[in-house]
Amino acid sequence: MQVYRGIPYLPGEVRAAVAIGNFDGVHLGHQALLRSLCSHAASHGEIPCALTFEPHSKEFFAPEKAPCRISTLRDKTDAIASCGIEKLFFAHFSGRMASLSAEQFVKEILVDRLHASFVTVGSNFTFGQDGKAGPDDLVRIGAKYGIEVSAKDLIVKDNENISSTRLRAALAAGDLKEAERLLGRPYCMSGRVVHGEHLGHTLGFPTLNLRPVPPGCHAQPALTGVFAVMVSGIVPGKELPGVTSLGNRPSIGGNLQFTCETNLLDWTGDAYGKLIRVRFVEKLRDNKRFSDLDELIAAIHNDAIRARRIFGLSIEAGGAPVA
Repeated sequence: MQVYRGIPYLPGEVRAAVAIGNFDGVHLGHQALLRSLCSHAASHGEIPCALTFEPHSKEFFAPEKAPCRISTLRDKTDAIASCGIEKLFFAHFSGRMASLSAEQFVKEILVDRLHASFVTVGSNFTFGQDGKAGPDDLVRIGAKYGIEVSAKDLIVKDNENISSTRLRAALAAGDLKEAERLLGRPYCMSGRVVHGEHLGHTLGFPTLNLRPVPPGCHAQPALTGVFAVMVSGIVPGKELPGVTSLGNRPSIGGNLQFTCETNLLDWTGDAYGKLIRVRFVEKLRDNKRFSDLDELIAAIHNDAIRARRIFGLSIEAGGAPVA
């Protein structure tokens, strides 16, 4: 899959089928929409494409009210690729984008740049200035430019719509089994290991650090707390057990930048720069502020013991990340 930062002018001979949405989490509803688009594209000689926005429009207009992020950009990209999409466009949501009228959006982006002949969106899709236009407007304007439009209803599971809102609620509650049911896969977070402040190493519990949200992003991850996890990408073909703290480290002063810190229970070494994936297995506890470092270290040891029991490992000296 080709990934574009921005919306290019595709070659004139290209006929594109385009799915439009935020696709946060790429849950089963998103997957159904994307796979349906790919099926249509295959039968009509079109290139299956997805158009998404970075940042989320709500992060642009009201950062403090923006929804929590379910997936990292890398995880979103991988999940969209797995549905068969061939071209993914990350459109920068800016003042210019926000000011486009509904017809300008269709003409300037879908027609002039992407040469779209087919477009699919969710039934709750909004676009155009102030988000006033919806699927019916897209159908009407699209017809003017020869674009066929399909608005898909949300998939229902257990008598409820599958939606990013429902998925965020499951993650906020630490209900990883419900999140897996909505995603159709375990909840994971991936990225390259970066240098942190080495506080975990100072306390005797070195961690692998990821950035769960882009630098400067105001939205928090949908999932926070301390978790038993399995990590891939360190040893080829093998997952390693560990404990992950996802949050803003309330016991070490706290900060506005959320971090994902993982201590591997039975592995030590240099992993900086490696691309790893953290698979969340079970929530151990919420993040909390401890009164002193001794209390924090005791909690870290307890987290490690609980994780070892979950994974059927021997109870021995081990660690967990700073929480």
